[in-house]
Amino acid sequence: EPKEEDAGLWWEGVAPEDEIGVGEYCLHFSPLLDHDANTWDTRLVATATLCLHRKAPPAGDHGTGNAKAGRRIRLHAIGVVVEECSLKVVSAEEKTIPIETVLYNDDVEQLCFVLGDDLPEATPAQLFIKYHTRIYKDDEHRGVYVVQFADRPATASTEQSLSTLGDEGNDESNSEERMVPGLATHFEPVDARRAFPCIDLPAHKSSFLITVTAPSAYDVISNMPVMSQEEDKASEEAVPLKTVRFERTPRMSSYLVCWIVGKFDFIESDIILPYNTDGEKKDTPLVVRVYTPVGEQEKGRYAMEMADMSLKYYSQNFECGYPLPKLDIIAIQNLDALAMENWGAMVFLQDFTLVSSETPLSRKQRISRLVFHEVMHQWIGNLVSVKLWKYLWVKEGFARYLEYFLVTGFFPQWHYWDHFVAEIQTDAMKRDEAKWTHPVEVEIANPRDIVHVFDMISYGKGASVLRMIASYIGPTVMWKGLRMFINKHKHGAVSTEDLWAALTAAADGAVDINALADSWIKASGHPILAVRQVPSDEASTVTYQITQHPSSELLLFPLSHSCTDQLSVPLFIRTAPGVVARVQGSSKWINADEPAQSTYSTQLISGTDTTLTFEFKDAGAPKQWWAILNANRSGFYRIYYSSEILESITQGIRQGQVAPEDVLSILIDAFSTETASHPDLQVSTHAFLDLLEAVSQMPIDNQASFAESSTLYVWTQVAKILNYWVHSLLADDVSVLDASTSAAFAAYVSKLYAPLMDVLTLVPTDEREPDTVTTLRGSVLSQLAVCNAPRVTSSSQQQQPQQPQQPQPQQRQRQQQQQEDTARRHKWVAAQAPLVAKYFAAQQSQ
Repeated sequence: EPKEEDAGLWWEGVAPEDEIGVGEYCLHFSPLLDHDANTWDTRLVATATLCLHRKAPPAGDHGTGNAKAGRRIRLHAIGVVVEECSLKVVSAEEKTIPIETVLYNDDVEQLCFVLGDDLPEATPAQLFIKYHTRIYKDDEHRGVYVVQFADRPATASTEQSLSTLGDEGNDESNSEERMVPGLATHFEPVDARRAFPCIDLPAHKSSFLITVTAPSAYDVISNMPVMSQEEDKASEEAVPLKTVRFERTPRMSSYLVCWIVGKFDFIESDIILPYNTDGEKKDTPLVVRVYTPVGEQEKGRYAMEMADMSLKYYSQNFECGYPLPKLDIIAIQNLDALAMENWGAMVFLQDFTLVSSETPLSRKQRISRLVFHEVMHQWIGNLVSVKLWKYLWVKEGFARYLEYFLVTGFFPQWHYWDHFVAEIQTDAMKRDEAKWTHPVEVEIANPRDIVHVFDMISYGKGASVLRMIASYIGPTVMWKGLRMFINKHKHGAVSTEDLWAALTAAADGAVDINALADSWIKASGHPILAVRQVPSDEASTVTYQITQHPSSELLLFPLSHSCTDQLSVPLFIRTAPGVVARVQGSSKWINADEPAQSTYSTQLISGTDTTLTFEFKDAGAPKQWWAILNANRSGFYRIYYSSEILESITQGIRQGQVAPEDVLSILIDAFSTETASHPDLQVSTHAFLDLLEAVSQMPIDNQASFAESSTLYVWTQVAKILNYWVHSLLADDVSVLDASTSAAFAAYVSKLYAPLMDVLTLVPTDEREPDTVTTLRGSVLSQLAVCNAPRVTSSSQQQQPQQPQQPQPQQRQRQQQQQEDTARRHKWVAAQAPLVAKYFAAQQSQ
């Protein structure tokens, strides 16, 4: 532990990466397998040789740090115990600098080599370290950790094989798999320091020469191809060993280092990419492998095909090749994430890698997304890294956005942007409306806090904002900007501002992306646009007034950190078909016959109040005309439409004029604003129930194609909404409605679901039915059961929430959210019950 007199060695004015640069790491790991116990020794012995140099002092460093800088080398490390070390200056004299002692400081996750002489600036040196660290077990999937692999008995030693023979001399275990322990690594975001001393930051890039000594019967995989492999005949260990050396990696971040010791079979393909890493259009060969459990290599074919498709697509559209000679997908059983993008050696959770003839469509869709996501990281994330973890959203937001972009492009029949809207964007909005949300770009003081920003805000909101920007500037400009971004910064590190600069340059200055988008990233929350039709100055025009509200007005309780600034909001305007219209001042006509025109128009607004006036090309303002202001739900904001506008849109839905993706968007927003704390954002019960009834009349594809139809996500949203209504108003054998209203509401729900149940059927007819369809059926049947169940009516009796037990610290946020949801539900029930009664009374009188 550091002593008081050593305080200057941990001088906080300068970080380790400001003093030391590491050009290359030579790492040799020697894990020890206890053959008899069939487990790994928890102590991992290793050596590291760091080719480093001392940097010039930062400007303004005139204090203790400057005086001590030449006499210390600080590196990130956790649990690393140094056994031997030496430092040699690489010069003609080959001077050795004595290391007086090694200090450890767990508070800053560093170790410090105290030198007996000054390390000259800018002079190459080699630091040799023999050390041991920890192999993690149980559920700690970080650093170097134990993973279980299936193994055939036939691959065991002869002695083991003989021991499994039955009385008849037959090998009874040949048809059974046995599990053997292996090792895997997971270093993102800051756990490489658990395996080797290093500068463990994404912007600090070095090359790596990795060597692993492991049991001969095991496969060893790392980022690069094998350079050499030797049997260790001199080893005295009970288990035969081999030493595997891998080729040198390109310069990369420490968290991307990977090595795995396990039992695999694999399937591979040789593909040709259209570009090399220099940006030259030149055929470049690449080997793609999928490592699977023993005997299951054919189940890796689908993932391999997805990797082949995405590698070619990204290389073509980024105009930049993949810089490594191979890319592996390695399926393992134990991983906290679904996958990890280690350069050249991507690790996937086994259940999200293997595909057989029985695999449901929804699992194949998820695997496609996952492969497209991790392959994209080979460019944005690996080739171009982030400078600091506060810019995590740049790589993760783009990976999430482009995974959907590719799925939609390769499999348009899946209507997967609707999935993005229904799942990713909606969940991100809910998270962004929670009391403990945070900006997409967030400062991180403690490295242990980094893991908390790997969340729906960084991924989902980040992807949604990027989709909004891409929809506004257009796909051509977006891809041009990405090409500029990658080719300018490859092998380097970037910030949010670097991305905005590339997209602005791609737009030739027509759009200042920084001015448009930066506040979306650096503030919490998002806008809610209240839209009302107001009298126009001219009878031949229609005028909408738009008022921007912060998303905190959806909450029962005020936020202290909510975004109160008015954002620049791109509108995506789609109008009633058959009528050519445009916003006054715009040159783009909507619904025009000319091929160059679009079915929707974009308009940028800002400020609290905005007025949009629509004019019509061939006639005056038509009756029952409407405009949707967030077509395809391209923008990351909610829209509250006044009852008058919502009724016109509802009529358009009945007439089949509104696209399913816009129906989905309207449903999401209408239900979300129902419980708004601001009275101007609350949808009327009458308009909302009429909207649901109109949606139920939309045509539904037959059962065989329903899972791939655009109406699947519409009905999924309807089910979510009605699930809230049914279980709030009718569930638990207690209804807050009177008997007549209760019966009328139950009949309404049953009638609304009738056309859907004609398609769904009561039980699945295909064992490969997607999870989305199975979940939808279960929700609908549950609601219908509630509607048909006997219940006690009570206008006052409500379920009281159970008193929560004393929460653990990690559960506190979740329980607070549940308590707020319960309070919101009670408030909603109290408000809705009389309005529902009034609605059905009016229906009966008609």
